[in-house]
Amino acid sequence: MRVEDTAAYRYLFNEDIFLLNSEKHLFNGEPLIAGADKAPLQPEPEVETPAKAEELKPAAYLGQNKKGLLILTYYNDEPFIAADHQAALEATLKRKDYTIDDIAIVNLAGNNGLVLFALQEQLKPTKLLVLGKQAAPAELNKIAFNQPQQFENLPVLITFAFGEMMTSNENKKAFWEQVKNF
Repeated sequence: MRVEDTAAYRYLFNEDIFLLNSEKHLFNGEPLIAGADKAPLQPEPEVETPAKAEELKPAAYLGQNKKGLLILTYYNDEPFIAADHQAALEATLKRKDYTIDDIAIVNLAGNNGLVLFALQEQLKPTKLLVLGKQAAPAELNKIAFNQPQQFENLPVLITFAFGEMMTSNENKKAFWEQVKNF
C-alpha cells in the first residue's frame, strides 16, 4: 500500500516502529511521521480489576495451609473465626486428621472485593470448605448447598456456618455427614 500523506501513518499504525541500524541514515534524525515530535499519543490508563488488586495484596489467613484445605468464613467482628467456633472446627478437623496448621481460614468479611481466583492463585487449595452461604464468593453462586461439587477441578462444599450449627443438632449432623467424606 502506498500512502501519499505521511500524517496518515498515525492512523494506520498504532504500534511502535523500529529501524535497523542500516536504515537510520535514511531519516537523518527526523521523525518518521509528520508531527510525531509534537504530540505523542498517550497510552490508555490501565484499569485495575478486583483480581489485579488482590494480586497486589494477598489475603490474610489463619493457619499454615500445609494440606491445602481452604476454609472461607464470614465474621464481621472477628479477624478469622470466633474462638468457640474455631474450637469446634478444630475438633471436627481432628477427626479427619487435620490440624490448624494444615488449613487456611480466610474471613471474607475482612477482605472486601476478594475474588476466588485470587485466593486460588495465592493459596493453591486442593479443597474448599465454605462455612455459611454468606461466606460463599460470587463465583460459587451455582454450587448446591451442603453437597460436595466441583468448581474448576476444585472440590467445593458450601455448608452451614458454625453459628447455625451451634443451635441445631440437625445442622450439625447434616454438616458432619458431608464433611466426613469431603
